[in-house]
Amino acid sequence: MTGGKDKKRRKLSCTADKDGGIDHARHILIRRQLMSKLRTVDMLVFDLIVCSSSMDIREKKRRQLEKDFTETGAVLNICLTDNKTSVAKIQRDLIECKSLLYCNREELRRLWLELVEQRRCLELVDQLDRLRSTPDALGYLVTARAWSEATSLMINSNYMLESEIASIPAVQTLKTDLAHKNKFLIDELRKELNRLLYDKPFILALDMHIRNPSRDKSVRSHSE
Repeated sequence: MTGGKDKKRRKLSCTADKDGGIDHARHILIRRQLMSKLRTVDMLVFDLIVCSSSMDIREKKRRQLEKDFTETGAVLNICLTDNKTSVAKIQRDLIECKSLLYCNREELRRLWLELVEQRRCLELVDQLDRLRSTPDALGYLVTARAWSEATSLMINSNYMLESEIASIPAVQTLKTDLAHKNKFLIDELRKELNRLLYDKPFILALDMHIRNPSRDKSVRSHSE
């Protein structure tokens, strides 16, 4: 479709250049003829008014003057006709150019919309790739006990699942897997909090009591 439009534009341009050259040469020739006729008319008028004294000569020059006026009028009519034809052709060319420009505008708009759509598709594909890698990344972070990074990754994954990507059928299985990972991460965080808040302090206190029982007795007796 685009190739056809380009051929049409090139054909229009070549035709316009060719016709324009012919019209320009023709206008130059007609203008020269008109200028020659006007000079002849001027000379006849001058001779008729100033130089001629004989009635026969004046009558002869009068007839010649009428003939030249008639020929000059014919040349002027040709010029006007050619100019009207040229103006009409220019109008037609302008209308065709306007149509071609409108077609180009619609084509550019279509290409721009396709670009926006493809860019959005690439963004969705990138989000899908990140979601696919989330379960393995979560498993690695939990094994490394990197709780802050694992929590941030899980929050970002849940945020993506709540966007327009959730309407894609292929995401449903991944959504179920991430829901299990989310529950597993919450359980592991609870265990870690219990260990930090209760188990670890208790173990430290018990270890201190076993290593230094006399100190514990003195502290108890002092308190009594």
